[in-house]
Amino acid sequence: MELLKYGIKKHPFVMIFMGWLYAFLMLGRFQVDGVNPVSYASPVIFAVIFITLEALYLKNTGADEKKLKSCLIKTSAGALAVTGYMELMLYVFSVSPSMIILSGRNSCVPLFFGMAGLLGLFIYLTAKKKWTAERFTIFLFGAAFVFHIFYYLFAALLYQHDVGQLLGDGEGHFGYIEYLHDNLWLPQFDPRERWQFYHPPLNHILQAVFLKIQTLLGIGKRMAAYNATYLPLLYFMFTLLIFYKISLELGLKKKYANIVVAVCACSPAFFNIGNYINNDMLSVMFMMLSIYLALKWYKDRRMSNILKIAVSFGAGMLSKLSTWMAAVPVAIIFIAALIEELRKKDKKAFGQKLGQMFAFLGVAAPLSLFWSVRNYIRWGVPLTYIPVGMDRSKAIKEGVLQRLFDFSPSQLKPPWEAMIKIGDPYNEYNPLIGLIKTSCTTVSAPPYINYPVLAITTLLCIVSFICMIAVIIRSKSMKGLHKAILGAFYAVIMVSYYIFCFKYPDTCTEEIRYASQVIFIGAFFTAWVMQRLESKEKLRKLQKPLYGLIASYCILAVIMEVEFGLTFAFYYYFN
Repeated sequence: MELLKYGIKKHPFVMIFMGWLYAFLMLGRFQVDGVNPVSYASPVIFAVIFITLEALYLKNTGADEKKLKSCLIKTSAGALAVTGYMELMLYVFSVSPSMIILSGRNSCVPLFFGMAGLLGLFIYLTAKKKWTAERFTIFLFGAAFVFHIFYYLFAALLYQHDVGQLLGDGEGHFGYIEYLHDNLWLPQFDPRERWQFYHPPLNHILQAVFLKIQTLLGIGKRMAAYNATYLPLLYFMFTLLIFYKISLELGLKKKYANIVVAVCACSPAFFNIGNYINNDMLSVMFMMLSIYLALKWYKDRRMSNILKIAVSFGAGMLSKLSTWMAAVPVAIIFIAALIEELRKKDKKAFGQKLGQMFAFLGVAAPLSLFWSVRNYIRWGVPLTYIPVGMDRSKAIKEGVLQRLFDFSPSQLKPPWEAMIKIGDPYNEYNPLIGLIKTSCTTVSAPPYINYPVLAITTLLCIVSFICMIAVIIRSKSMKGLHKAILGAFYAVIMVSYYIFCFKYPDTCTEEIRYASQVIFIGAFFTAWVMQRLESKEKLRKLQKPLYGLIASYCILAVIMEVEFGLTFAFYYYFN
């Protein structure tokens, strides 16, 4: 398993992609009912490829014959065990009763098998006392993948935003994707003429390419479209890895970076956003990637590194214009670097860094502005155009003071986002309550699980906010630059969110998907405080309630999502 260890350590993005591809080939909807032969073949193909690559890797690294033979025996045994496990799962999967809503895919089977695999790994590492921070990280990513795959399987194309019909009506996100798939070109008309076509095209282009690959392989367009949410799942897993890497760059130890991963992986907000086929998840991924690459550039200020930031930022802007918020922390890093060069009084180095920043603008600006400028020149579309909601049943009529300061308990009934349109007594109107509720609750979850998740999420939000303020104001252990990056990023996200809520007073604007990055920021500051408590003997005992709070949040949130999925699956099975 030397190649696996090397891949996880040196190329984690590649490993995540291979895991995602593996899951897609096994669980993707390739026909209306039953399991496609591709699903049975994929574990075997992956096992053969992995054993071959392992042998080549060991040979190229100079392993002696004895070590080569030993490693290959272990690799073959492991690959055979995994392959047999997957084939068994697929067999049970194929003979399980079909559910119309899932097109013959029983979402419960992969969940149970995945949980069994995770439980087996947990018992083995615990019994052998082999837990390390790195292994716990891998375990967390595996658990996140299993539970998010499960959520996708039962919730595919449910609770989506502005998707339109699955295919055929030419409107919404699906209409946008289908247009790009059929025409292989950008829309040649005013994007305001069709619902949701005003969005920058990168996310929809990637979805159209994904759709085209499937249809070229003979999968029907409608069935291939059901696989659309596999891409946001991949974006989420990449984003989770970026959260982890940023945490390490900002000074967290691996042990405490795992806390950030756990909170973000279990957050119901990311269960939902990671399932949307719209551009939310892709833009968050590029936003966080831009910040991570900027932090890397700060330590290694080569031209190639700053161009990576430019491409990432530009791609984010081509996905969704809200990516502009990443410009604030990135700009702070750039300014800090220039100030350092000025203090050194090295004019040549200062000129080089300034030249790099102009190069950044030369790449990022055209990518960022292409879509908006194109539409403005050709059809006069305002550069920051957002359509005003047509459904006035969701309009918010309360005044500014009431929206800002009314925290009456009545707003927690029901605990999910309230809309008159779906039978609730009022439209959600407090942006902060709307933000918290949409970050932690599911509309179909029963109150006995929904309310506790809401309560513990609210408590965790309060604690993380206090930790953030305390660290920014008082902590001397965190670098001032890092405080400025996270503090400014948090401020710009929240200010932008509130402006958006008041400029477009509609229940749809009061959602966590417009400010999901604050989940990472809050988790990071909480983990930072816990890390600092470890070094203070008298205060170390305060770690326990924080660990308890985070563990309770993660467990309850996952239980809610799993219960929602199982309830949904069995409802359709018995009806």
